[in-house]
Amino acid sequence: MATYVRTRHGDVDDVVDRGTIDIVHDQTLILAETRLAIAIGLPAGFALSVLAPLREVSTTIHYYDDSGAEVQLVRPGIHHRDETLVGLGDPMVLGSYGLALGDWRVTARAGATLPLGRTQPNPYLADAMIAPHEHIQMGTGTVDPVVAIEAARGWDRWALGAYALTVQSFYADSYGDRAGDRYATGVALSRHLGKRWTVDGGVAMQAETAERWSQTPHVTDGNRGRVDLMLDAGATWAAAKSLSLSLDVKVPVFDHVVGGQLEMPAIVELGASWSFGASEPPPITHPDARGLDVADVKTPAPVPHKTTIIDYWATWCEACKLLEPRLLELARSADNIAVRRIDVSDDDDFSATLPRLAVYDASGALVLERSADGDLPALLESVRVAIGLPPTARAVATTAHIRVTDVGFEPAVVTVPAGVPVTLTFERESTRSCATEVVIDRRIKKTLPLHQPVSITTTFATPGRVTYACGMDMLRGSIDVR
Repeated sequence: MATYVRTRHGDVDDVVDRGTIDIVHDQTLILAETRLAIAIGLPAGFALSVLAPLREVSTTIHYYDDSGAEVQLVRPGIHHRDETLVGLGDPMVLGSYGLALGDWRVTARAGATLPLGRTQPNPYLADAMIAPHEHIQMGTGTVDPVVAIEAARGWDRWALGAYALTVQSFYADSYGDRAGDRYATGVALSRHLGKRWTVDGGVAMQAETAERWSQTPHVTDGNRGRVDLMLDAGATWAAAKSLSLSLDVKVPVFDHVVGGQLEMPAIVELGASWSFGASEPPPITHPDARGLDVADVKTPAPVPHKTTIIDYWATWCEACKLLEPRLLELARSADNIAVRRIDVSDDDDFSATLPRLAVYDASGALVLERSADGDLPALLESVRVAIGLPPTARAVATTAHIRVTDVGFEPAVVTVPAGVPVTLTFERESTRSCATEVVIDRRIKKTLPLHQPVSITTTFATPGRVTYACGMDMLRGSIDVR
């Protein structure tokens, strides 16, 4: 992790050959921190982790007069100097416990920082004003308790996560400095792009209260507290089965600082993680295909003299796993059907198009190729027609009951008359579905509690097609208004 900072402030100093004049301190800092994090999984959802930071601070300083000409001080280096400081920060030791709460994975952490980072005497006392002294602290010099909580939920190629953390300071170090309390929170949405790539974006907030020196002539000296709100974007590449590399950039969009503190243009983080010792994931199991012509292949090709369904799937695609048993049900309902499965887990070209199906007729001609696009029932209906089964009958009615199942909204399409009141009843039956609410035509929004029917009465004035979706627009259905 690294950031670049430049700060300028006015002062009065004794300048060579010019006496005491007004000058400007122009200081550049490069702040870098390398963190070694080790986490060990324990039985029953518990884990232990240690984070050890190594910090590097490089500073350069120039002095200018009111005209912008660089000057030399009679006694330079009292407050600032050209230097590079490297040292260990305060390591953090945490225990954690994780559990599943419905569709969410929640992890609570607690522990403390250890006072191993180098600290400095009070730089604001009178005797420090006449001799070189150091303002940069590598640690707090105290044992500070840490509490954190994280929550995450995943579905299909997406995952949503949030966290909150605080480090509290309860006493002063040996030099009389009591560090400020620190807070951090954020939320991020990530998406898998194939097996190897994941991108994410979100918002993060960091805050700290003022530090307190036991002896400070001026209460405005030192770190007086700040709040930073940042936009966060990053990417992770799975270089190997156990090795991942990541890049993350945080850009401040709002700062509230007290006193003369530094402003960061951006924070860049590079990371590498290596996992070992974990058990192998369970093998992929497919639904029962007895009595059907089903096989795994590498490339799409129709089976001679049979209607062939090509099923593109991936190990990370949850929707593909939900689709497969329904697809086999369709294959059992028709004659002379072959199903060929192609694993595209390592093919990034398919990352944004899964689930995806293709259908070839008995002559080998391609008659259908499409993706679900958030509507698995509609995809299954199109396959139904392509393999020669009659379309699902839809009667025009002023009422409709729509179930929210693991595969989405069922039926995928309902037909209602135009110009008269109609009642749509939604009932969520799945705990795995992201459709915890429904949005109709971007103007009607209702929460969908589990196993509780929710009725919506409205009028569609003109014939046409109206789309409805879950709150995140990932699962969709449609209303055929006639």
